Amino acid sequence: MSNLRYRQLPESLYSDQAPQPFTDMTLCDLNESWLEETPHQSAYRCPVYLRDLLNGQLPDQLKPLAMKYDGHQFGHYNPQLGDGRGLLIDEIHGPNQQLFEVHLKGAGMTPYSRGGDGRAVLRSTIREYLGSIAMHGLNIPTTNAIALGASRDWVWREQQEPCATLLRVTPSHIRFGHFEFLYYQRNPEETSQLLDFVMRCHYPELSSAEAWFDKLVKRCARLVAKWQSVGFLHGVMNTDNMSILGETLDYGPYYFLDEYRPRHVANHTDSQGRYRFDRQPGIMRWNLAALAQSLSQVIDAKVLIESVNRFQDYFDEAYRHEMLAKLDLSEEHTGLLERWLELLETHRADYTYSHFLLAQDVTTNFDTLKALFNGDAAFDNWLNDYLKTSSNIDERRTRLRQVNPKFILRHHLLNEVIAKAESGDFSDIAKYRRIFANPFQDHIEDDAMSIPPLKPVPVSLSCSS
Repeated sequence: MSNLRYRQLPESLYSDQAPQPFTDMTLCDLNESWLEETPHQSAYRCPVYLRDLLNGQLPDQLKPLAMKYDGHQFGHYNPQLGDGRGLLIDEIHGPNQQLFEVHLKGAGMTPYSRGGDGRAVLRSTIREYLGSIAMHGLNIPTTNAIALGASRDWVWREQQEPCATLLRVTPSHIRFGHFEFLYYQRNPEETSQLLDFVMRCHYPELSSAEAWFDKLVKRCARLVAKWQSVGFLHGVMNTDNMSILGETLDYGPYYFLDEYRPRHVANHTDSQGRYRFDRQPGIMRWNLAALAQSLSQVIDAKVLIESVNRFQDYFDEAYRHEMLAKLDLSEEHTGLLERWLELLETHRADYTYSHFLLAQDVTTNFDTLKALFNGDAAFDNWLNDYLKTSSNIDERRTRLRQVNPKFILRHHLLNEVIAKAESGDFSDIAKYRRIFANPFQDHIEDDAMSIPPLKPVPVSLSCSS
């Protein structure tokens, strides 16, 4: 009997593929908080079992597969995509007894590797492991990670790097690109089968495909609004990196903003700035339009277009809600929000730290806060107007601390933990996991990690993994 519901789909959407084990495998870290919510009898609570999975040594009852999908990369259609270094290996019950797919990333070559080695490097694997845990801690929809492994085997990227593997989980790894593959194959029958599967397994409360698509549009609008509200830059919003659950999927050259630079581009491959921070909402809408085209084989195109056209309203509402909450302001004070963002951009103030300081005793932290705005009198005027909007400062601070994180997974911190891990010291990974899984807590002993770098450097990252 198959261990994966995904096998109910047409065979054109996957290939059977066994992982390729390494010379050795070290279990670097496991996500204890997630695994504690799996059933007590689950083998996933056993570190030895997890290490074996990370090494590609699967029990006989698991029948892994590589998914086939296509997608638009930097706006251009690419028909030669699919799981080039990852495999669906299992389904397990996680939090609230929900069924989650387990995906092994870095498992070796598949039919979709496009000549690659199918491996992932330690650097990118740590980034995805901690990035997904950090996003989950920020209450932003995302795939999650349950274990990270490192090998002494090496591969060549831009230089020689150690290999690693990741076990990640989500209810579904199906992407926009799955539907695009079937559309460009001109296969409406299998498109209908895939759509029925998605609705039955993941949207059982909905009675029509039209309602599903509109709900997905709204989820994606809310997702990118949350990204913008915490300063998260995905870096490579290709359609094959877009989840049909409206979750954050595939952590490549992502970046949490230090200085507030809305036009920042994190991906050095993105020479045109397609995926820069302030363009993320528009790109999400573009991706949904590409998905709508793929669905037009089986859903009325007019209805799909109407839903895509509602994206901007959904996003504006969600973003306004997120940002007003970050300042504890009501709708009547949107002008104050706009002035605040202008000040942040003008002075390239640290995005997370500025919001965090507002949630503290402003009188005590006034000099530190004002220094972020270079002593600009316009900030004094804004703060004076802002303080007048609440009569109970203590209650406001409580609300602000619930939505403005103290800790964010900054680039320089990631570099530090990666450098230690590449030298064979994995001890900081667990510490970082605990902190960024709970970014609103104090973690007094690690206060220094909440402070922005003295001289932040604009980050340009590679897609290579």
